Amino acid sequence: MPFYEYKCKVCDFMFEELQSINDEPLVECPECSGKVKRLVSGVRTQVAKDSKELGEQLKAEARKDAQDIRNGNMEKAADYLGEKGALDYYGKK
Repeated sequence: MPFYEYKCKVCDFMFEELQSINDEPLVECPECSGKVKRLVSGVRTQVAKDSKELGEQLKAEARKDAQDIRNGNMEKAADYLGEKGALDYYGKK
């Protein structure tokens, strides 16, 4: 199942939702109950020679992402924690 990105038209809150391709788009913001718009986002594909290579590559990416988050990379944290989660984790600035 794919992740779909949404943005609230009222409060600009952005979030992702794991949905079936057959599910109807969400219409309500979980933060303010305003109307949301589903965003067009890129698709990530990856081809690996074997599962071991893929596993090693994913581990390396996860280690780098974790280090970026520890170093205060709000954009990377927002990718993993959501925009609100990143602000809660690092404190509002």
